[in-house]
Amino acid sequence: MQNNILSVIIPIFNAKASLIRCIDSVVLQDLTPEQGKSSIADSLELILVDDGSTDGSAELCENIKRQYEDDSCHIVVLHQQHAGVWAARKAGFEASTGELVTFIDADDFLGKNTYSKQMEFFQCADDVDVVEFPVAKFYNEFLKKEVIEHAVDFYNSFEDYLYDTKTKGHTFIFNKIFKRQILISDSGDANLQSAMTWLSKARRIVTNDGGMYFYTYSPNGLPYEENMQQIEHKFSTKELIMRKLKKICKF
Repeated sequence: MQNNILSVIIPIFNAKASLIRCIDSVVLQDLTPEQGKSSIADSLELILVDDGSTDGSAELCENIKRQYEDDSCHIVVLHQQHAGVWAARKAGFEASTGELVTFIDADDFLGKNTYSKQMEFFQCADDVDVVEFPVAKFYNEFLKKEVIEHAVDFYNSFEDYLYDTKTKGHTFIFNKIFKRQILISDSGDANLQSAMTWLSKARRIVTNDGGMYFYTYSPNGLPYEENMQQIEHKFSTKELIMRKLKKICKF
């Protein structure tokens, strides 16, 4: 690690109503693991990317920077013409400096101490490149909830990770913390195209049951589209059946 910073990138488009809740949940995170060890990240860098908002979100971002920034949380505000969520994430990544990087959408929020629980796994082995934590998906204005949880497990194979976890049902990027280098292409540019690309580069992926990402579900949202485009062609019914049989035969 070249520094002790966790960069949190938030793309924002007309999210004034939910932005304060989102940012509150980030700046109140404790990065110190429960065991009391020094953390692999001891400060937050919050990158707010206003993607051409017209509802007052841009002005709110500037107010938030003045109100929240202190010695433990450095805030950067970027403004750009509306170019979409991936362009906003890329702009935020290019402005970030942390060796650990994570993303959160402006209408979502985090459970208490979510990030501190993830820091423990980065400390346990140098080759951990991705740590994934649970997601609670809310439907119908928070009246119905679905939780995607994982057992604590270490995966040295991208294929094992995809087949053995619930990730094959989604390609969320926001419930994961990444080592910076796996988000960069071989040419040295920011490679913010798909979570599948990043995960396939990881030396080791860790799933765990600590913390929670609270996600406001939309059937037409980006995560659903990513799932359909990237997962369906990856897994066939025959492949899934054969893999399950292979695992059963080992016992």
